[in-house]
Amino acid sequence: MHTSNENTLDINKLWINYSSNYFFKKKILNEKTNKYFIKYEKISLDKEKIKDLDKITLNSILFILSKRVLEFQELKAMIVMNIQVFENYDNLMKSLSNTITLSGKILNNQQDYDMQSFLQGLLDLHNDNLIDLSKGLMKCEEDGWITKDEISKFLNKDIKEMILLKLICQHHLTILKSLNNSAEKNQKDEEMIGIIHPNMNVSKLISHVNEFVNDMCFIKFDRTIPIRFIVGEDVEFPCVPVILEYIITEVLKNSSKAQIDNKTFDEPIQITILQNYNSKDNSTELEIRIRDFGNGISPAIEDKIQDFNFTTTSSNELNKAMQDNVMPGEQVNTVSGMGYGLGIIRNFVDLINDGNFKMCNLYGYGVDCYIRFKA
Repeated sequence: MHTSNENTLDINKLWINYSSNYFFKKKILNEKTNKYFIKYEKISLDKEKIKDLDKITLNSILFILSKRVLEFQELKAMIVMNIQVFENYDNLMKSLSNTITLSGKILNNQQDYDMQSFLQGLLDLHNDNLIDLSKGLMKCEEDGWITKDEISKFLNKDIKEMILLKLICQHHLTILKSLNNSAEKNQKDEEMIGIIHPNMNVSKLISHVNEFVNDMCFIKFDRTIPIRFIVGEDVEFPCVPVILEYIITEVLKNSSKAQIDNKTFDEPIQITILQNYNSKDNSTELEIRIRDFGNGISPAIEDKIQDFNFTTTSSNELNKAMQDNVMPGEQVNTVSGMGYGLGIIRNFVDLINDGNFKMCNLYGYGVDCYIRFKA
C-alpha cells in the first residue's frame, strides 16, 4: 500500500514556499566523505522584516480560509444547515473577517495591531473542530444529503488545509514569542526556527513518542511494547518535529496495538533510521522503517486501512486512552480512533519535502512502514 501526493491543493509547495521566508539553506561539503549535507540557518529579523513576515502570513491565512469558505458554500444548503457543520462554517467566516480587518490595519501602516493575539485566537477557534464536522456530515449522510465518498473527499480537503493553516499560525506565533521573550530562551529555543528544528536527533524524537504511546497502552491494555533501534540512533536531520511526531505516533499506536492483540508482548518493534545521499542532485534523504510483529493486516481490510471513516475499533468501545489520545474521563478531542489516523498521515507526509509513506504488509507476520523525506 502506498500514499501518493495526489492533492487538489499542493500543501507541500505552499508550506515550503512560506517557511523558506524564515531561513536559508546551505549545502556544505563534508571533506571526509566528499558528500554534501544541508544546513538550515536563521535569517536576521528586524522590525521591518517582521512586518513583512506578518503580511506574508496573513496572505497565506487569507488564501486558505477563502478556499475553505468556498468549499463549504459548494455543499447543499441542507448540509450547511446542520448545526455541527454550520458551527465550522461560522468559525471560518469569523476568522476570515478578523484576518481581513487585521490585514487592513497593516496595509494602512497602523501600529496598534496585535499579531500574537490574532494567531492564538485563530488556533483556539479552530481547535479540534474535525470531530464535530465529521458527526454533522455523517448525520447528513443518514438523511440522504451526502454520500460516504463525498464526505471522504470533503474531509480530506478540510484536514489537509486546516493542518496547513495551523502550522502557519503556530510557526509565526512561535517566532514572535521567541523575539518577545529573548531573555528566557533556552538552548532548544535557540536551535529552533519557529517550529522547524534544523538538526533534530530522530531517535530521541521516536523514543519520546514511544513513551507516550506506551503510557496509553498501559492505561488501556495493562501492557507496553518495547522498541529497538537497529541502526541510526545518532542520525540528525532537519524537520518539523510536530509533523514527524504525529506520523510516528500513529504508526507506533497501530503497531503496538497489533502486537498486543497478537500477544507478541516481548518482541520489540524494530526501528531503522538511515540518512541517504543522492549524488545526482547532492541532496540528503531521511528514511525511517518501523517494523512490527503484530501478524499483519488481514487481506479483507488491507485496501481500506488508510481510508477515512474506516476503523477496526468496535462501535461500542470508546477506547479513549489508546484510540483517542486522551486520559480516561476526558472528552474526545482528536480524530484518532474514528478511522482518520492513517488517513491523516497522507496529509502530514505531503507537508514534508518530497515526503513519502509506504506500508508493506506480510499477513501472518507483521507490517513494515517506511517514511522518507528530503532535507
